[in-house]
Amino acid sequence: MINRTINHPAMFYYSNNRQPIPISAPIAKGGEGTIHELAGHPTKLVKVYSKPLTSLAQRKLQAMVSHRTLAGHRRLAWPEAVVLDAQGNVAGFVMKKVPGIPLVPLTALCLRSKELPHFTQFHLCRVVHDMAAGLDVLAKKRVYPGDISMNNFLMDPTTGEVSFIDCDSFQIPTGTGQAPFLCPVMTPEFQPPERLNRDAAATAITEAQVTFSMAILAFMVLTAGGHPYQVYGGESPEANIRAGRHFLGGKGCATGATTPEIFARYCSLSPWVMSLFKRTFIGGHLQPSERPQLEEWIKAVKAFGQSLEFKAPSVATR
Repeated sequence: MINRTINHPAMFYYSNNRQPIPISAPIAKGGEGTIHELAGHPTKLVKVYSKPLTSLAQRKLQAMVSHRTLAGHRRLAWPEAVVLDAQGNVAGFVMKKVPGIPLVPLTALCLRSKELPHFTQFHLCRVVHDMAAGLDVLAKKRVYPGDISMNNFLMDPTTGEVSFIDCDSFQIPTGTGQAPFLCPVMTPEFQPPERLNRDAAATAITEAQVTFSMAILAFMVLTAGGHPYQVYGGESPEANIRAGRHFLGGKGCATGATTPEIFARYCSLSPWVMSLFKRTFIGGHLQPSERPQLEEWIKAVKAFGQSLEFKAPSVATR
């Protein structure tokens, strides 16, 4: 959302040398703050928070900046340097300007046909493969995005290559053996049932929970359709997740309890990919240990893409 009427203090500083840095008027506004261009640095952006950060949030940002490997990853809008206000408080951070457009056009066939008419099943495989591979890179460093939804990724409209945004909300380790810095936000309709009754700001995330959230988004992308927990006779996706009502059936609904078109697209996927959805939404609904691991998703989607004469390069190797 563009908003050019927001006013912010005119002077901010890099933390390392306290020199003033010139930032543009806000080019976008989100729930937590505003996004600015950094004069003289076309590949960088600055996020300025709307409200003062708690001391815990400031320490978390400082810890994220110290993760130099992730800060250098070209597909992560990872905090690279904190930005201080005139009083020396952390007011925001500098991040890479990653390319792409939101995933929203992929989750409805009418939007995809209009906005991305060249996108085929090959490209959809690339999107899901890149999401899983990127999440796997993060998981190997015990970093977990707790707020996975179509709004937390950008994709290249030509290739389908995926970038991660809103990285400042990710759960990261402290490096001291203590409890991690948690992810304070979540989108309920993308969460596993065990997280829905908990306070996101006080609950650690696991890899199995991340894979559940990714599976929901992967289903929406690969079927160009609705939410897997949006079913006939059900309630909202969040309520259906709690009750275990999904497109394959579950408590209180019939097998295939979604539109025939979406179910047909699901059945056009490879048996391996379909089996991962079944393991996630049936066996893994209340048993996180039964959910497929990220590496399984990477291999299954890559194999499906190759069966369609498409080879999805891994972001994990870049």
